[in-house]
Amino acid sequence: MKVIFVIGPALSGKTTYIINHYPHATVVNFSYFYKFAYAAQSNEEIEEIVTNAQLYCRKELQDRLVNAKEDDVFVLEHSMLTKQERMFYINVIREASNVPIDVFVMDPDITALNIMLKAEKQLIALYEYEKLSMDPVSLDEGFASITPITNPMA
Repeated sequence: MKVIFVIGPALSGKTTYIINHYPHATVVNFSYFYKFAYAAQSNEEIEEIVTNAQLYCRKELQDRLVNAKEDDVFVLEHSMLTKQERMFYINVIREASNVPIDVFVMDPDITALNIMLKAEKQLIALYEYEKLSMDPVSLDEGFASITPITNPMA
């Protein structure tokens, strides 16, 4: 079994990279649950939805890992900008398995990103803000390897 994190700022090419390099993997995209939070009518609803989504993700991920076959590949797709976010998912995985966890950090060339996003200032600003907000990724977090990806579209 193989577990891979594909992380990076919004619009950095995470989904494209996964499609191009792991087309047969089981992709766990945690961003899906945040869409429900945007539909909430109050702060209390948002908190409940996010909490339940996190618990659901935790249980679902653990169940999949416990029942995985030797050749299964799981790719976790999420920005995971903070070390705290990454540690949450690493700990979930560790409760189910000691499998090595590889991480691919999306860090596209800003010139290529400008072209791809058609120089949309708001989108570029979002990417740059999230990139600046991202905690450095370290092997000390429990990763077996860290690979920066500068051309995720390839």
